[in-house]
Amino acid sequence: MGKPKFPKIYILNTPSGHGHFLQYILDELCTLTPDIKSLPFDDAGRSHLKYNQSGQFIYIDDLDVEDFLLKNSNKNCILLTTDDELLYFDRICLYRSDEKHKTDLYSEQSISDFLIKWNSTFPKYCQEKNITLKKGYEYGFRFLNENGVIKKDIKRKTCKGIKNNNVIFFPIKNYFTVENLREGLLNLSKFFNINLNINKLPELYNEFYSKNEILQSHYNVYEYINGNKSIKLDILQQAYVDSQQ
Repeated sequence: MGKPKFPKIYILNTPSGHGHFLQYILDELCTLTPDIKSLPFDDAGRSHLKYNQSGQFIYIDDLDVEDFLLKNSNKNCILLTTDDELLYFDRICLYRSDEKHKTDLYSEQSISDFLIKWNSTFPKYCQEKNITLKKGYEYGFRFLNENGVIKKDIKRKTCKGIKNNNVIFFPIKNYFTVENLREGLLNLSKFFNINLNINKLPELYNEFYSKNEILQSHYNVYEYINGNKSIKLDILQQAYVDSQQ
C-alpha cells in the first residue's frame, strides 16, 4: 500500500533560483513521500542529477511560469523570487548556468564571453559607453529600479495568473543560511498544510552549501565593507562594493 498523497505543488523557478534543489528538499523532507536514497548534486553543485521523485512536487521552468499561471487555476504554487538579491543572482547565473564550464568571475573577458554566448547585449552596451563591465555592473547595483532583473522579478510577482492560483513567494535569500531555509520551509509547510521532517535539514543543507562556491563567498562583500580589505573580491563583488559608496 502506497503512502497517502496530497494536492501537487508546483515550483515556479527563476534562473538560478535553485528550483530543482527546492523540489528535492521538499520531496526528501515531506513525511508523506517515499524516502530518497541518493543526492541530486552534480559537479557544479546544481541539483540536476536524477533521483526517485514522488511526483508531488513539480518543477516549472522560468520560461513557462507566466503561461502556466495564466492557463491554470487553484494550483498550489511556490514562486521563486529574486527581490533585491541582485549580487547573488548575477554571480550564480554567470558561474553555474553553463553546463560545460564555470565562468571566471575575476576575468572581464570570461564574463563577456559567457554573456555574448547567451545573446546578452550588455558587453556591447558597455563598449559603446566606453566603460568596463565592472562599471556597468556597478550602475546596475546602484540603480536597482532600472535593472532588468529586478523589473522581471516585479513582473513575475504581479502576473495576472497569480490571483487565480494558490501562490506563495520564496525568495532566494532563503538559501543563504540553514536558519533562513528552515524558516522558509516551515512557512511552506504551514501554507500548504504539509508535514516536513525538518530534523533532516542541516545535513542536506550542508551538502548543498559545500558544493555552492558562490554561496560560500556571498558574505565576503560585507566583511570587506566592514573593514577586512584582505579579502579578494571578484569583479561583480567589487562592483557591488563600489555601488555602495
